[in-house]
Amino acid sequence: MKPVSRRDAALVREGNNANKYNVLISDNDGDASFPYRIAERYHCKGFLGSGGSGLVFKAWDDMLQRMVAIKFIRNPSFVARQRLVAEARALAKVNHPSICSIYDIGEPVDEHSSLFMVMELIEGPRLAELAGKLTTTQAIKLIHKLAEGVSELHAVGLVHNDINPGNVIITQQGNEEPMPTLIDLSIAGRPSKQSRPKGFGVTPLFCAPEQREDNEIAADMLEKVDIYSLGALLLFLVSGQAPSKNPAAQLKTIRRRCSPPLRKFILRCLAESPKKRFSSMAEVVGILGELSYYKPNRQPAILAASAGVIVALSVLVTTQLTPSAWSDDEDSEGLVNQASMHALYATQLMHEGKGREARQQAQKSIQHYRQAITLSDGQTIEPLLRLVDFVVTQQQLFSQSELSALLLDTLSLAENINSEQPQLAFAMAKIYYHLAKLHQPRTNVYQRWLEHAKTAIERALSIQPDTPHYRTLECKIDALQNQSSGGTC
Repeated sequence: MKPVSRRDAALVREGNNANKYNVLISDNDGDASFPYRIAERYHCKGFLGSGGSGLVFKAWDDMLQRMVAIKFIRNPSFVARQRLVAEARALAKVNHPSICSIYDIGEPVDEHSSLFMVMELIEGPRLAELAGKLTTTQAIKLIHKLAEGVSELHAVGLVHNDINPGNVIITQQGNEEPMPTLIDLSIAGRPSKQSRPKGFGVTPLFCAPEQREDNEIAADMLEKVDIYSLGALLLFLVSGQAPSKNPAAQLKTIRRRCSPPLRKFILRCLAESPKKRFSSMAEVVGILGELSYYKPNRQPAILAASAGVIVALSVLVTTQLTPSAWSDDEDSEGLVNQASMHALYATQLMHEGKGREARQQAQKSIQHYRQAITLSDGQTIEPLLRLVDFVVTQQQLFSQSELSALLLDTLSLAENINSEQPQLAFAMAKIYYHLAKLHQPRTNVYQRWLEHAKTAIERALSIQPDTPHYRTLECKIDALQNQSSGGTC
């Protein structure tokens, strides 16, 4: 088959006339054909569309017996061809379900025609079709998965440059959660001293401000382009609108769908200056994971998790932990919500076998509880009660020394609260009781903690004598004093 004319190729590239597609890709016998001859192992099965950098066809790979997608790259120069080959090799190293796999790259038979790339065939609705139709949590989880894939892309030294709703296809197998897959990878490139020319293969509504300017983008800032685009996608899914020049105003119109931490996350992604965005896609992945478990005014689900779920914690109670990148809530309630979310996410991470990440989330949970206690300044004891519940309910997750240090630190916070509420006395009794259990081999210390526990629980019962769980703890304290098992409590 002869190469298409410049006029026909232009019509296909711009998509100005659907009938021209049929003329271009069909032979007289009705079978679809590529615009140029390539290896005979590939049989054209139809035209899929035109992307930012080429024409895409559905094809059958006769050798490997599978359907594939083949993209013909538009008129690359010799230098561009070499660069695309190098980048395809890097892409081939990426193995993530959110990144379309690259199978092959090669030259067509016809001279002066087009480079082609053989890719995984991904079929399904585009992300653009889901704008405003998902719950906030569903939207966050989709972008979280996408960010994981882009993070893998960055890890091999590539940036995508044009993440937009049309470049993401949603697939779903059975009862599994939907999986977003990023396509049109032929415009992905390695960071270099100079960025791509202004407007090269990008989608204006979702590209970063620096991509629309004439100035070159510094190599160490190129990954921030993808961070901006992911933030724009998340805003698009939650609000149903592409980002405007004032995304903060857009977010105010959807307050009920967009929690304060989520608003802060999106606005940081969409910061005008790349330097004000997140430092890396890996950081974005971590925070999106946290946000997907953010549940305002909800008890921490980790406390109701089965006893078999172990979150390995390394608690350094004397070390001030770095605040989460998006945790600048100004009220105690917001910090408690964040603490609960981190605890729940830690549980999920442990289910997935990600111990290191789970420890990080658990540390953040404890940190936020402490910040909430300090911020409340005794006006509410809820943050302290949550922290005590977390520590004593999950104490099997700590080493003895870690647990002892954490209980003592929590006790110090409790003693600084001036309140006659029975719940506070009960919380302190629990701390004393568990400190006594930890120090049973040291008789003097053990007895001292037991005496404190007894005094505290009696104070709680003097105010609310008919509270069942107060009575249960009193029974356990008495049993420990009498060296019995406390099994009847």
